Amino acid sequence: MTRALLFSPLSLLILVAWIGVAHSFQTTSFASVGIERNAKLVHNLQLHTSCEETNNNNDINNRRTFLISSVITSSSLLYQQQANALPFFQQDRRQLELCLVQVLRTNYWAMNVAKAMNTKLLSPPTNSNSTAVIELSEAQRKQPYLEARLGAKAILTKKIGGGANSNVVKLASFQLKECLDDGRYWCTELAKSNQLPGQSTGQLKNGKRFCSNELESISDEIVESLASLVEFDGLDNIMDPSPRSSLMISMYDSKKGTFVYRTLVERIIPSCDRYLQVFGNDRLNVCLEFVRREYPDEMPIEVLTRLYDGAS
Repeated sequence: MTRALLFSPLSLLILVAWIGVAHSFQTTSFASVGIERNAKLVHNLQLHTSCEETNNNNDINNRRTFLISSVITSSSLLYQQQANALPFFQQDRRQLELCLVQVLRTNYWAMNVAKAMNTKLLSPPTNSNSTAVIELSEAQRKQPYLEARLGAKAILTKKIGGGANSNVVKLASFQLKECLDDGRYWCTELAKSNQLPGQSTGQLKNGKRFCSNELESISDEIVESLASLVEFDGLDNIMDPSPRSSLMISMYDSKKGTFVYRTLVERIIPSCDRYLQVFGNDRLNVCLEFVRREYPDEMPIEVLTRLYDGAS
């Protein structure tokens, strides 16, 4: 009887009704809890708003301070990025003084090799008591002539021909043509700010035109003079490898020696002097001192004598 009551339809209805009442009570409880929580949230929000309004002036000041510092920081970073990016958009240029040093060293080489040609080859002493030149072989006497031709090619092309001595090997590292080009660039930059000699006194009216015309003409004269030492007789050129040094020596005659000597003395040396003078004596003196300290063996005796006499 009891089991039948438990599983009778009436008992099932009672059970369902009880579950519904319990669920309704739980829902009501949850709803009341939710309302309480919402009330607390509203209260906290009101408190937060009140505090924010109370400290509004301080917050505004702090925000302004942060904004200003952010702008300054971002601006400095922007400028730093621009400065770091500049080398990627501009062609690298050699320092002007280093360019002038290479022109000066080329000038000194031309002076030394011209003097050696004149002493050993073009005007040997006729005094029979002097054996300094007489004891030299034919190849040794013509060595300055060979150095002049191979050296000029090394300067222009960085190629070292057979029979080259240590001076020719050194000349191949000068990068003279690039230095001449960079020198013209710096000339124009100096002219923009009236820093070329003669601009402040009015002797040089148009510095930019001078750099683009006069200085470019001097640079071309230096390059063309060096090229003429290589190509004047057709035995060699600046494009192909040099012939055997023995061929140059065997094909030598006095006219060729005179041509090379006069090209050195009358074209290359004066052109280098003119190029250096464009930038003024102050820069030239700095370069002179640098060469005297770093490459004293390259300086001609007469230049050293003049420097020491001027210092005394």
